[in-house]
Amino acid sequence: MDSSDSKASSSSISKAVLRILEEGSTAVLVTVIEAPSAVGLKMLFGPSGSLLRQLDNDCGAPVDAIAIQASKFLALKDETLVLRIREFAESSDDWREAKLLFERLQPAPSLVVCGAGHVGAALANLAAQLGYRTRVIDDRAEFVARERFLDGRIELITATSWREAVK
Repeated sequence: MDSSDSKASSSSISKAVLRILEEGSTAVLVTVIEAPSAVGLKMLFGPSGSLLRQLDNDCGAPVDAIAIQASKFLALKDETLVLRIREFAESSDDWREAKLLFERLQPAPSLVVCGAGHVGAALANLAAQLGYRTRVIDDRAEFVARERFLDGRIELITATSWREAVK
């Protein structure tokens, strides 16, 4: 996305977030949660701190400083962080006390289980409960049966060839 595309609607930010997750990328969603104006303003930053999407920003928020902080936030590996702008940047009096919510966006971790026997089935069911995107691969069709797996989100693959199954 280029800078001419930086102003967007809320649904556009949602679409950008979905695309980032589908690509397996990581990003930071920054929301103004307390400020003299522009509460609810959202900005989406890529891993390098580049601005990907932004709701209309005619309010004078220090976007460059927020981008740098977004990049630092990703390095922390935290899920969320709330900061006042004065904690990381000099700003005008209007924005000095503004409070921002930084949220990490990343796809769920994934797990591929090779073998759908009793151990593989138990592992796959546990992984799905813990939030992993889970795939189970086995060349025995009777083992890769939906009734053996509690979570319908578990992807089941009956492999005729292990080489093709892991592609």
